[in-house]
Amino acid sequence: ALVNRSDYEKDERKRVADLHRAVTLFNHVLDMQDKYVLCYMNRSAAYYKLNAIDSMVSDLDMVNRLYPIYPSLPAMYYHAGVSYYEKKDYTKAAAALEASLKLNPQSVEARDVLSNVNKAMQSPQ
Repeated sequence: ALVNRSDYEKDERKRVADLHRAVTLFNHVLDMQDKYVLCYMNRSAAYYKLNAIDSMVSDLDMVNRLYPIYPSLPAMYYHAGVSYYEKKDYTKAAAALEASLKLNPQSVEARDVLSNVNKAMQSPQ
């Protein structure tokens, strides 16, 4: 609920505080049940909203190991890849987008962004 509520919170400090509280609660749940797939997915969404993309991808990787057919997994990897691309972290962007495409090879969006990442990696900085 805290993660969802953060979408409507106008006060940025409260929004961030709610997301951090949600992460803390997810951590407690995972301490008790370390294979709880939905908890990893929800925590990854909180990390995404906190722009903690490395932590997000770590949770997505765990979901991918535990339940690789999770429906929103390809889209979440895609969003991580786009976030890395926007930060010009092309190596991580490529890895996240390749993970997305491995799960959903038909994704035109992921393929397009990966093409842009590859072009950016080849051009002189």
